[in-house]
Amino acid sequence: MRKNRAFYLILMIVSFFFFLYFDGYLSLFLIPVILLLPIFSFVVSLIASKFLNFQITVSAPSSVQNSPLKVNVSVINRSFLPLLGIRASLLYENSCSPGIQRSELSFPLSSFGRSELTQEFSSKHCGKISISLSKIRVYDYLGLFVIPKKSPVPIQAFIFPPETSCSFFSSLPSTLRDGRAASSFGDPDFSELSSLRDYRDGDRLRDIHWKASSKFGKTLVKEYDREGDCVVTFLTRGIFPDPAITDLSCTMLRCGCTFLLQEGFLPQVSWKDEEHFRVVRVESTEAIPQMLSELFSACPPKGSLPSLPQDFSSNFFIVLVTELCEALLEQCIAHSGKIWVVFLHTDEISEASQQLFPFFHHAGIPLFPYGPVQEGGKSS
Repeated sequence: MRKNRAFYLILMIVSFFFFLYFDGYLSLFLIPVILLLPIFSFVVSLIASKFLNFQITVSAPSSVQNSPLKVNVSVINRSFLPLLGIRASLLYENSCSPGIQRSELSFPLSSFGRSELTQEFSSKHCGKISISLSKIRVYDYLGLFVIPKKSPVPIQAFIFPPETSCSFFSSLPSTLRDGRAASSFGDPDFSELSSLRDYRDGDRLRDIHWKASSKFGKTLVKEYDREGDCVVTFLTRGIFPDPAITDLSCTMLRCGCTFLLQEGFLPQVSWKDEEHFRVVRVESTEAIPQMLSELFSACPPKGSLPSLPQDFSSNFFIVLVTELCEALLEQCIAHSGKIWVVFLHTDEISEASQQLFPFFHHAGIPLFPYGPVQEGGKSS
């Protein structure tokens, strides 16, 4: 644009000297044309810009960490007037991590035309991604003026942790897995069969109704009255200030809910948003992404561990912490007496953090460090 303006200024100077030193109709005609041409270009481009539509779409509503997500940006010109070009900034903002990723786009556009650009985006951290267009600039035919356009409504996509094996849970004491779990807080009491439904990923093999499946030619699963289910509650602050800790927390929630569903328990996730104490029950593996989406959407960036309501009930608590929280742990013990504490860390455990271990040991509460995946595929 600077080159175009410099060229136009030189042209004006030349035409002015031409008007002074040369007589004739050409010199009289040249000055008005050069003066009116930018105005005409601006007005026509302004009218054409009114007929522009911008759209942002994604290939899928969600993706996993470090996996590409295709973002398509299209510009539609509904007028017969072509445009020199359009430029805009495409912004990616993650609700769980600071900073904004930016990429510059350029669209050449003809009359009654459509121009599309597709980019691949990947995020290192989990969270809700807001994808928007910013600083949309329409250039006139001479490249002298810029016409700003209003940005379209941003769209959202979610980045989830990848599905991993539950080796962490299998390495914990078998409180929830062996017969002692059934005697300590009750094996799921399915006294009455309520209905049959199609098999879904994550359903237990022992719940398959083999006789009905053979009769109807498809795999059917028994659904029971779930009043006797053992409820296992994950307590988390939601979004941690450190995005890496948030990733660990989300990985733990996804892995833990999947494991508990496969073992026949009913997991639920609790956190506190800006106003309310939130409890989301996860009744199937298909509900895990929905639970994470609510977590990313409702939690403030620096939430706090929730205080339990008086009427809150749970058979077991798994608390995700990065620091000592005596008050909350006392509440959990008062509600059920059964609790695990998972200490989330991103690097070597500091001396200050190691001071947590004696406290939990004296309180009789199991404490399990959970950090990044080391060599060999096991967590520290």
